[in-house]
Amino acid sequence: MKIVIVEDDKTIRDNLHEILEAYGYEVSSYEDGLQGLGGIKQIIPDLVVCDIMLPLMDGYQVLKQLKSEELTRNIPFIFLTARSERADQRKGMELGADDFIVKPFTTQELINAINTRLQKEKNTENKIQDALYLKLHDFTKINSHEYNTPLNGILGLSSTLIDSIDQLSKDEIVEVAKAIRTSSKRLFRTFKNFLLYIQIQRAELKSHKTLTDTSWILAHAENLLNQKAMKFNRLEDVVFEKSVNGNFELQLPTEDLSYLLEELVWNAFKFSKRGEKVSLLVETDQKGFSIHVRNPSKERFLFEDIEAFKQFDRAAQEQQGSGLGLYLCKKISEIYAWKLSAVQKADILTMSLQVTS
Repeated sequence: MKIVIVEDDKTIRDNLHEILEAYGYEVSSYEDGLQGLGGIKQIIPDLVVCDIMLPLMDGYQVLKQLKSEELTRNIPFIFLTARSERADQRKGMELGADDFIVKPFTTQELINAINTRLQKEKNTENKIQDALYLKLHDFTKINSHEYNTPLNGILGLSSTLIDSIDQLSKDEIVEVAKAIRTSSKRLFRTFKNFLLYIQIQRAELKSHKTLTDTSWILAHAENLLNQKAMKFNRLEDVVFEKSVNGNFELQLPTEDLSYLLEELVWNAFKFSKRGEKVSLLVETDQKGFSIHVRNPSKERFLFEDIEAFKQFDRAAQEQQGSGLGLYLCKKISEIYAWKLSAVQKADILTMSLQVTS
């Protein structure tokens, strides 16, 4: 187990180092906040013990920097300080500190605090692993056909090409190739959703943000709507509308945004029938945009009921899908503080996404 000490008093720092090494910990120690922050980022320890009053960068600043980065935000953090005022402790807790040890302290008080914090971290990790195992079990049980069906299609169709290539016409070869591509895309979609689910569960979603403006979102939304309509052979059911009340420019994770919009449009077609209109309305102003996707639906839909590996209206429909799409949309919107909502009125379901600065 790795522990980082950040303490400017050499005597205290050396004593802490010796005590913790004697208890079997791998210890690194630093004399100021700036060095300590660099060491923590490089080592990624199991726990940090840090003084508040430090040269160059105080303990509050160190903690704030650690909490701002995905790689270090979950490292257990204990403040070591001569200050005992409640205001100082409250500020530390508000920043995300896990505990306080007030000088002077005994060796046993130090070890007890560290062991308690590490045990809590271990219990939390075990709970996460247990929950992930249960979800993996659900995923395997509910969605085995999402692997087997397209994989069997790819294997069977590719065997047909290999064994009968001389007997097939050019048109027949093209049809077989298209069927293989369709199965491959379905399998790829299943794996992509599952990997995205793992990233979100582990707080490892890392997306590059690019400058996005009014013209981009209008063109992207309309193009996406038409692509999915063509996929379902329902171009005649498409209704695209826009209301531009101002232009915006925002730094956005366009890959995650595209995924979310694609899922909303995909579900609108999947849960409606040929001849029923699927509409997409884009509203913009200087602060951002809202997108509303509407489709007929007589089934009662509750947004709060969305869960991982739970397919909407599965009892009535044997639709394709892993049961992850809307759940991932919900989690992505939470991560970026976007507003995703659903309203059902007069047999029309409206899924809305609002993104503002």
